[in-house]
Amino acid sequence: MRSLLILTGLATSFAAWPLQAALLDVESRIDAVVVYNNGATVTRIAQVNLPTGTTDLRFSNLVSSVSQERLQLETNQPNITLGQIRLQTVQQRDAYNAEFQRLQRDIEAKQLSINTVADASTTAQLKLKFLEGIAQGYAKESWFEGARGSADVTSWRQALQVLEDGSTQARATLRNNQTKTSQLEKELSKLGRELAALHGGTLSSKQLNVQVTSNKAQQITLKLHYFQHQASWSPQFEARLSSEASNLRLVQKAVVIQATDEDWSNIALTLSTSEPSGALASPQLPSVFLDYQRAQLRKERAGLRALASPQALEEIIVTGSRLDGIEQNDIDMSTVRNYSISYDIPGRVNVTNRNHEPQLFEITSNSFNVNLVTQVVPQFSRGAFLTARFTYNQDTPLYGNDMRVYVDGTYVGETTMPTALPQDEITLPMGQDRRIDVEIKPQGAQKDTAGIVGKRKEELTSTVFVITNRRASATAIEVFDRYPIAQHKDIRVEIPRDATPPTDKNWQDQPGIVMWQRSLAGGESWRINHQYEVSYPANKQIEESYRLQLNPKR
Repeated sequence: MRSLLILTGLATSFAAWPLQAALLDVESRIDAVVVYNNGATVTRIAQVNLPTGTTDLRFSNLVSSVSQERLQLETNQPNITLGQIRLQTVQQRDAYNAEFQRLQRDIEAKQLSINTVADASTTAQLKLKFLEGIAQGYAKESWFEGARGSADVTSWRQALQVLEDGSTQARATLRNNQTKTSQLEKELSKLGRELAALHGGTLSSKQLNVQVTSNKAQQITLKLHYFQHQASWSPQFEARLSSEASNLRLVQKAVVIQATDEDWSNIALTLSTSEPSGALASPQLPSVFLDYQRAQLRKERAGLRALASPQALEEIIVTGSRLDGIEQNDIDMSTVRNYSISYDIPGRVNVTNRNHEPQLFEITSNSFNVNLVTQVVPQFSRGAFLTARFTYNQDTPLYGNDMRVYVDGTYVGETTMPTALPQDEITLPMGQDRRIDVEIKPQGAQKDTAGIVGKRKEELTSTVFVITNRRASATAIEVFDRYPIAQHKDIRVEIPRDATPPTDKNWQDQPGIVMWQRSLAGGESWRINHQYEVSYPANKQIEESYRLQLNPKR
């Protein structure tokens, strides 16, 4: 069946509206919503019984945020004609509805209750002060009576009982009132949030009028699509690892927030990674010119730029010095991936606009057989860290974001789930592996001077790592450290014969980063002798600098 789609971003003339058209009010309901990372498309649906001829259809009480530029109307019948479409604002004096007024009354009542409890507490405090004054006066009088030998012990006891009863009652009132006040303030705060989040209480709404011409009486279905800005969604992941079974259950959820002027009840919900407000055309690439860095030339060109208008400038001169300090390899553009995915939430759901509260929906749940590897970096930590490696063999890409990690049913913390495409190799951190012991034994740094003609300094660095597997089963271990990289031909770095040779000398193409790899049986220990010797001219001094590769795949 052919459908007709009309975009209403057109200027209309009120004078051209035919006066003889029949007026028909249309009842519509929200049927479906597509939520993007920033915004949502809402679809209203209506069943309309059209008479023969031209009819003016009126959609009333649409939210005031509906804009003509992003409004679409769709019908399922090919033999009707859609005429002029106009969207207008309707003032509503009764927009603050009964719910709004009820919340105001409840807030006033709670505030009155808080004031009443506060008055009772003030009275109790005054009573305590009054009893304290009486006690002080009576104690002084009793002391004089005792000094004169005319003390009335029975009267003392009665007075003490009165003071005890009165103060106990007053203090109990203060304690109870403190509890009451705390509860009332919580209820008042909740009502305040509900009032602040109560939407639909604006003083205006939108009304849509559409001319429809039909050559026969018939029932048609109309769909009204419009865009709302106050909505968003983001993914959230849960990784649940069973270490004994080497199985990882990866659950992708969606956190949906909407603060529009309407509730979305009993709707078909779709979540999309598309960005409808993003750029549609590719950016233009300006030309780059290189020139010598001469002070006079820079001054002259700076003066030209200051005098000329932006429109008059046809060239931009860029010197090589502008690129100083920028490592072009610091950004791995292969990790930047743009794609559009749509997730249909099963069934029909409700997404309320109350209190701006996030609402959670499960999108996908998959299980993967994983390879578990425990990684150790003794240079920075004595801890051992468990990782899970697997191939993402699903058809739908993963839109990366925050992830909660559970190992053997225990929550271990939060990390980041990377963006992943089908068949990507993924490595996820699973937290500390406390069944792997790491012992670090520095052997001391030796410094010597060698050579007869050209004296050189020699520095030996030596450390022993002892890794012990406390598990009953075998465990794959990876230990990371580094050798320094000489940046000058007079600086030499040599590896002594006693050093344990690494499995990988330039791990993942990172210069100098070394990795030892081995599977340790249950209860087995592994000794790694990490050594390197640096020599350089004795009349020179050397310094260390560091460069970290972004996003290494561990």
